[in-house]
Amino acid sequence: MIRTVVGRLEPGVRVGLDAGLRAGGWDSALTSDWTDVEAHRVHDLDEERDRVRRERFAPFCEQIARVRFEC
Repeated sequence: MIRTVVGRLEPGVRVGLDAGLRAGGWDSALTSDWTDVEAHRVHDLDEERDRVRRERFAPFCEQIARVRFEC
């Protein structure tokens, strides 16, 4: 399923499957790089993005974790 949405992601967003180098890792990850906190907030509040997450990702995920940090 993840491979079907990769071509539809916006710039700065990457999706990958676990390389299997160590037991116990999650199956996949999605990362996003934003220019600043406000750019992330605009994205995070976007209703279309939330719909895609609910309809395309959530049905296939046993768990979803979010981590946000500033560099």
